[in-house]
Amino acid sequence: NEDEVDAVPSLKKEDSDTKYPDSTLKKPLQDLVELICDIKKMEEAVMEMKYDAKKAPLGKLTKTQIKAGYQALKVIEGLIDSNNFGHKLVEACNDFYTRIPHDFGFKTPPAIRTKPQVKEKLQLLE
Repeated sequence: NEDEVDAVPSLKKEDSDTKYPDSTLKKPLQDLVELICDIKKMEEAVMEMKYDAKKAPLGKLTKTQIKAGYQALKVIEGLIDSNNFGHKLVEACNDFYTRIPHDFGFKTPPAIRTKPQVKEKLQLLE
């Protein structure tokens, strides 16, 4: 599907015998690259956000899904700005969670009620 965003390529386990040359990067830069490339840390961060990567892996979200997620967050932000925390906000949050799957188990998905919560969800889409 040409609409799919393949942001996370498939990863293969490397042979334990594979030898890599010593890095010529300075230690602070090595640490930064290691942090950026740490798949385990990325998975932990995504789990903290309650995103359900089994239903829709981050690398397999379509552009349409991502745009719909942004649109839903825009509506939520507008409702927060106008202090509308009623039924419309719940509907907008449900719309967002429908478009961008999360894993809350059997719990009701929490309403997104603050600007920091909107920002956290925006970071998930980026």
